[in-house]
Amino acid sequence: MKEGQQDDVDFAFLDDVDELIRESATRPPTTDNYLSESRMRYLLHGETGSYSDSALEEKVNERANELSVRIRRLLYDITALEHDDRLSDIDDNWNYLPDVSKPEHWSMRNLHGRDTKSDLDNSEFQLGFSIGLALSTLTGTVFDNRRAQDFLSGFTLAYHTDDHYKEKGPSQTETNEYEIADGRAEVLERYDIKPTPYLDEVIHITNIGLSEMNGDPPLRPREATERYVENRLGESFGKYSTLRLELDEEWNSINEASVPGINVKQALETLWNLRVSKETGQNITSETIALAMGKSATHKRTVSNVFNNLSEEGKSPSNRLITTYKHREVVYWSGQSWKFTDYGKALAHHVFRYNQNAEWIQKEAIGVDPNHSGRGVKSEKDSRILDSCLSSIYS
Repeated sequence: MKEGQQDDVDFAFLDDVDELIRESATRPPTTDNYLSESRMRYLLHGETGSYSDSALEEKVNERANELSVRIRRLLYDITALEHDDRLSDIDDNWNYLPDVSKPEHWSMRNLHGRDTKSDLDNSEFQLGFSIGLALSTLTGTVFDNRRAQDFLSGFTLAYHTDDHYKEKGPSQTETNEYEIADGRAEVLERYDIKPTPYLDEVIHITNIGLSEMNGDPPLRPREATERYVENRLGESFGKYSTLRLELDEEWNSINEASVPGINVKQALETLWNLRVSKETGQNITSETIALAMGKSATHKRTVSNVFNNLSEEGKSPSNRLITTYKHREVVYWSGQSWKFTDYGKALAHHVFRYNQNAEWIQKEAIGVDPNHSGRGVKSEKDSRILDSCLSSIYS
């Protein structure tokens, strides 16, 4: 397909039906599952030729039933070619798309009974609109069918997802592999909100949905983000966002609690691992932590000193103890065991479970699944940890 191709053909007097029949006549005689010229004439002109109505009806119904097979095979073919790196040159890929003339586009629009008032007139727009007409004929428009809205959301999202983005797992850190829409990150950061792929998708899908509902063009990313933050994110989200900021600040300054021989980050991770292990019922003493870190039992006092720096009262602290936590107490000594405070649990979960990926907190705060997968985005455990932490802060 040639870039920006324009047709200077006067098509005002062309017959829409004959235009499609002329195209079908170029199809080779074959058993492939597309509509032959005779079947196109039957559908568009009612001509039966040498065939009976019943024979043509049977063949046409067969072709209709095979649409799903044709679409699936096309999807599989493109996926296989892409996997083998045969579609890596986007400019070359446009050569695989059909050169459809303007008369053909207008014939399809007229036969569908739908048109656009857009003044875009290049070949890329024309082809995109014709494909959209065909697909929306199968799915229904967003005004007709909820499933069509979900289909359009997925279709649109694919154009905003690069080939490196996959939903992050527990062991993955945030990277720059996913590029947030231009202007969105700046707006979010102005509100002290961490830009993430999840939030980017939620705002984008909301923007598309509102534009379809109101019949207006979608807002640009910057304006859409402003509207979403101002209209959709209230005081509750602000508490989650503030907590995320405090957790990151806490972890960034946590090394102040380290002492020679014991690294505080390793000590906290050891406590977290012991707490989430199958042995959660045991008392976790300073000696338990030292041994789990590969240290000797003689390091138990050093472990206590580290945790005392992150605790209000600690375990037998010296009179010279000065706490080093930035915002709130992280751990405490229960009399028999070291435990995380509610704030400390959220910190450990944020760091060791999610590698400081802000998405888990945003998902709990917003609770919207942009992909409409039906699985939901909230986790019972995540909700429990965040609810307890926020209750301890704001109660």
